[in-house]
Amino acid sequence: MSALYNRLIPYQIEIHDSSGNLLAVFKDIIEPEFDEALNMAKLLSFSVPADDDKLSYITAANEIWVRDIRTNDIMVKTRLARREDIRK
Repeated sequence: MSALYNRLIPYQIEIHDSSGNLLAVFKDIIEPEFDEALNMAKLLSFSVPADDDKLSYITAANEIWVRDIRTNDIMVKTRLARREDIRK
């Protein structure tokens, strides 16, 4: 059974290079979800406006970090598994 947590607010999405250098910060994320299911990989999904200049940093080569802006703790570090363009 999956436990779905819409807990990314007050969190921010950060993009880092492979050395950990900060490349971009997304503060105005849309529909953030963090899905944890027993014996399955965690799933992070979110949307950003299509005209956001920082989108070019979301690549498989860079890391996606989720930071708790209240405590400054890193909650998740991951890499892009799939990127979708859902513009109509």
